[in-house]
Amino acid sequence: MLSSTNNKVIFLGLSGVGKTSLVQRRISNTFHQFQEATIGAAYTTINEEIDNDTKISFGVWDTAGQERYDALTPLYFRGSRVVVVVFDLSKCDSFEKAKYWLEMIKEKYGEYIEGYILVGTKCDLHDNRKITVEEAHNLAEKYGTHYYETSAYTGECIDELFKQIALIIYNAPPLFETIDINDAIKLTGSPKPGRENCYNYVTPPCSC
Repeated sequence: MLSSTNNKVIFLGLSGVGKTSLVQRRISNTFHQFQEATIGAAYTTINEEIDNDTKISFGVWDTAGQERYDALTPLYFRGSRVVVVVFDLSKCDSFEKAKYWLEMIKEKYGEYIEGYILVGTKCDLHDNRKITVEEAHNLAEKYGTHYYETSAYTGECIDELFKQIALIIYNAPPLFETIDINDAIKLTGSPKPGRENCYNYVTPPCSC
């Protein structure tokens, strides 16, 4: 199983869009109608099975959606492998916020993050829907993201969402290159004048 330590996943979105409910449905297969707003960020570990022989463990950071936390949210981007941008299909302001996050990630952090996923929540509330399928798909296509319409209430597409997160991590390049122990110390570059016996050397990451 790949460790959750290096597999960091962030959930972004306005307060009340259902980020915590998505995670709760995946972890315990439960739904709470009245969910307290996240303060700062909540962390949990999820183990996802890709096939009979492969399991991926990743840590999910469920960030607070209130505007007063916006300045802190980018701090969680450091070391993240996947970013999940969440909006409420029945609230236009949450869709606009999703656009904001996608643009910000693309401009400032795109080269460091392996994958993005756009998620529309509360797809069971058909009569309250404000964002069309076409609008959501167009946004996902613009930024090259996967897109899922979910319902934490019914459980629709929850498994598919977290399976996709695991697949992105599984298919991503390794964070550390595996090298032979005999190559643990590599001589690099040319010695400076007067320091012919001095070399820069690289040691593998500690595995303890």
